[in-house]
Amino acid sequence: MKNRTATIIKIVALVLLICCVFSTNVTMVHALTYQDVDIDETGSISITIKYDDNPVAGGSVTLYQVASMQLDENGDLQFVLTQDYESFDGDLTTLDESLTSSLETYTELNELVGLTQNINDSGYTCFNDLTLGLYLVIQGDAADGYMPISTFLVTVPEETSGTVIYDVDASPKTSVAKIADCTPIAEEETTTVTETTQETTTPAGTSSKVKKETPTPTIPQTGLLVWPVVLLIIVGVLLVGLGFMLVFLDKDKESK
Repeated sequence: MKNRTATIIKIVALVLLICCVFSTNVTMVHALTYQDVDIDETGSISITIKYDDNPVAGGSVTLYQVASMQLDENGDLQFVLTQDYESFDGDLTTLDESLTSSLETYTELNELVGLTQNINDSGYTCFNDLTLGLYLVIQGDAADGYMPISTFLVTVPEETSGTVIYDVDASPKTSVAKIADCTPIAEEETTTVTETTQETTTPAGTSSKVKKETPTPTIPQTGLLVWPVVLLIIVGVLLVGLGFMLVFLDKDKESK
């Protein structure tokens, strides 16, 4: 009886151990299994760039396939690095910002060439006929007046609410910001016009240019009376005349 109980306990412990091992080491791609995914299917990645719900036209984005999606010897889905990324030593199990940054650095250092497409007037572009796998999206050429979108990873296919999506909309992964306008405001120039030229037409039909001078402003004078000055001048002239008359009269008397 004791042996049977010990055997049952060992079996239960072994089952629990196996469950723990599988729960911590399963590396299925986003919980997808080969029963869910048609490995020979192709997909697409569409991107729409907006700012305040308005499309941002211009610029381009480049797509790099980091890994393909394949079945391992156990029939599970796994990522296999492409030839361009075969020297990358990062872990593809967790698709986080750290992995994205490492892949972006690797891509730039190795000057890898991807598939580049322009953003149309609706802020939209789409990469079609893609084999299943892991892709890196980088925007090197942003629209005028805007910052580039952040680099991100996307898988084809994706699972949404238990449904396998081969045509992936990557728009929710993209956000764009405007470049701050640091242009200094030009100071208004003030000019003083001192002379203008006006063209007039004479009755004979000929035209002549007449210069119009802008009057020079003068300081108004207050409290100065003009008539006393005029009166003094007149009195002075009369006195001088009277003096000459007296001189002539004296000479006339002497001569007689």
